[in-house]
Amino acid sequence: MKCTNCGADIPEGHMYCDACGREVHMVPEFEPEIENEIHRSLRGVGKHISGKEEERIRK
Repeated sequence: MKCTNCGADIPEGHMYCDACGREVHMVPEFEPEIENEIHRSLRGVGKHISGKEEERIRK
């Protein structure tokens, strides 16, 4: 891994860059299919909640 501030190599497990002292921020790799599945699931939950709320209001 490389430091985003100075470009120095950062050994695995380090929380700070040995060269410049900048804190290391771990960014998970982007996986489009997982991201899409999360969005589909959340849309389904939102529709379910909206339907329940409309049903509650009608009563």
